Amino acid sequence: MSNDSSSVAAIRTARVPQRLAGTPRLRQGLERWLGDCDPARHGLPPDAIVLVRRLATRWTAVIDPDMARRYAPLAALMAGARRAVTADADVDVVWFADEAELLACIARDALSFAWRERWWWRALRAGLPAGAVATPALARWLQAPRQMPRAVQRLGAARSVAWLQGVGAAGREQVLEALAGDFSLAPELRAWVMEGVSLPDLVPGFRQDLALSIAETVAIRPNAAESNSPAERLHHLCLALAQDPSAAASLRRLRVMVAAFEAPRLESPASRQGDRPAPPAIVQGQVPGAVTARRTDAAETASVRNENPPAVATTKPPLETKRIRFHRTEAPAIKLRASAEEKVHAMAPHLATTHDESLTDAPPRTLLHTRYGGLLFLLNAALQLSLYGDFTQPRQPGLDCPPWRFLLLAGRAWCGPGFIRRDPLWGWLQHRSQGNRQPVPLQVWPQLHARLALALSDEQAPRQAIRHMLGLPARLQDSGERLDLFYPLAELPLAVRLSGLDRDPGWIPAAGCDVRFHFD
Repeated sequence: MSNDSSSVAAIRTARVPQRLAGTPRLRQGLERWLGDCDPARHGLPPDAIVLVRRLATRWTAVIDPDMARRYAPLAALMAGARRAVTADADVDVVWFADEAELLACIARDALSFAWRERWWWRALRAGLPAGAVATPALARWLQAPRQMPRAVQRLGAARSVAWLQGVGAAGREQVLEALAGDFSLAPELRAWVMEGVSLPDLVPGFRQDLALSIAETVAIRPNAAESNSPAERLHHLCLALAQDPSAAASLRRLRVMVAAFEAPRLESPASRQGDRPAPPAIVQGQVPGAVTARRTDAAETASVRNENPPAVATTKPPLETKRIRFHRTEAPAIKLRASAEEKVHAMAPHLATTHDESLTDAPPRTLLHTRYGGLLFLLNAALQLSLYGDFTQPRQPGLDCPPWRFLLLAGRAWCGPGFIRRDPLWGWLQHRSQGNRQPVPLQVWPQLHARLALALSDEQAPRQAIRHMLGLPARLQDSGERLDLFYPLAELPLAVRLSGLDRDPGWIPAAGCDVRFHFD
């Protein structure tokens, strides 16, 4: 059970008195009891998923109007709840911090066959759709493609590659198809992931020198470049999507992402033996082998010069590039099928001798207060102008500039110097942009201004009306793939509500995030 509206709370088996069996009263009472269950009430994260093995309670408690008495039996059980990452099989209540942690745990346990011994996986297996052709663990993954990239992050490099290797070619095809249903992926991506088609054959005009100069743009690279399997390429794609959901949305972005993976293999043996100058020393926190060269051609200079809308200060935000290290002290990579055992062992031979069941820590939740919460309403304007595709159009690539970078530039243009100097939303947008420096086409800004002016300027001058909307304070809560913003309803301009700019954007494939607006 979870308080997330996208999750489903369910009772697998209910034993009830004969007098209540099949009555509408029974169904209504149980639905109300499940609907009011909130993991946060028991000290768990808001997105927690809780599985209860068995719960005995009286019918009078189920329908009791007092919430404390209604959930007293559940509260007693929750006192002994254990997190599934480290739980034993004999506990009666387990919980996961979110769906990504659940996916990482079921993949980890599938690799070691521990999922057969743990009752909560049997309970989840019973909830799978009838006729599912995939294994139970893979079937659960296919139900939650939006969380796959973060689940891969949680697994760690070696265990993730072993899992993707173990599901087989058909399973990897299903995973890639599921990702394509929720993220913007270039059609040419499948040929690279599944068939290993080289980048010069995949992308016309590809230059190999680019593959050696993109570390400043994309900070995700494997630790070892000697092997190149479909499982490794799919793992790399998931990591790229976790950091930048638009990493493979177009041929241009695909070229950069694939080059990050293939750069080490493009170096000849002679170059590694000293024919080239020694590489620069590795800075702490940098991926080993990363190249720090940067392109300075005229096209890039022009894009940086023209990336701002008219009337925007020329101050350029500092480039922030988050780099990931891959730790290879993981759980046992035991076969999913007998035919896959040798492949998994060859992929990560050191996993066969360790029994560490820990997962990589999830990124901490972000909670901040901003004076410019109305800036997020521009996401709805961008969707209405078809700058990005919504959840019904995941394959519409939209702008090369990701949505967070789009908001960053809009805020710098229209929110004034106070936004850059003092408001925490500025730093959060920089972090979310992951150092991306793609420009917004200049013709977009007049279109956006005209759309906002038409919606907001009935009683005020257009510029004043836009500033009034952008200056709406808000509380922002970022949990990775879910972003919640809380606004004071009394301060919401009526024109914003009438124009529909305050509706929930929902899942935005280019942002890799489900955005929700709340009004107190």
